Amino acid sequence: MKIVFELADVKYLLNPEQMNEVLNLVYRYGAEVYESKTNWTTKVETHHVYESTPAMAARLKLHVLPDAVYGLGKLSGKPD
Repeated sequence: MKIVFELADVKYLLNPEQMNEVLNLVYRYGAEVYESKTNWTTKVETHHVYESTPAMAARLKLHVLPDAVYGLGKLSGKPD
């Protein structure tokens, strides 16, 4: 079983233990959240930095890739 997560529109695979390490690093070191917002009426762009919360973890895109599907993908390799 692998865990699929997306970063910059690329999907990466890690085993569950590795994914746990990534999540621990994000929360242990207090990774902050950055967002930029544009008010489309005034065209003013604002920048926001704030602390992440445990509730934000629910927004993280993760899903499980079963071993059988992982094996098929390894056999297929990189698409042409």
